[in-house]
Amino acid sequence: MTRDEILAVLEDGAFERLKGSPENLEVEFKREPYRLDQENQKFELAKDVSALANAAGGIIVIGVRTRADDQAAVDVSALLTSLRFRQAPARRRVDRALGSRCVPDSSRSTQSTTEADPTRRPLRQICHRQPVQPASLTVT
Repeated sequence: MTRDEILAVLEDGAFERLKGSPENLEVEFKREPYRLDQENQKFELAKDVSALANAAGGIIVIGVRTRADDQAAVDVSALLTSLRFRQAPARRRVDRALGSRCVPDSSRSTQSTTEADPTRRPLRQICHRQPVQPASLTVT
């Protein structure tokens, strides 16, 4: 699936359609939110965002566990995990974590939380969107 197709799936709340989707230069899946109270997790977020920003821009979808696809040599989404809203880092915490580690400022990114139909299965995914940067983004 392309970045735009995944965004459409997230907007529709049809998360089951994500299963089997490969990670690529524009799409990164994470099983759980970054723990922004830990320095190594702040660095991990900055590293992931800068990789997307320095390529073609992209999205990080949190709440999706992956498995290795040895034939394609990529990770593919395998299992969706339900996230409680309190697990989602507040936007200002994400901005602070990135602002203190990314040069130039990467504040053009956006974050959203979407929820599947709660009458079917209460699944929530977090999507961090990072546009391509006009200048190379460096992690410090």
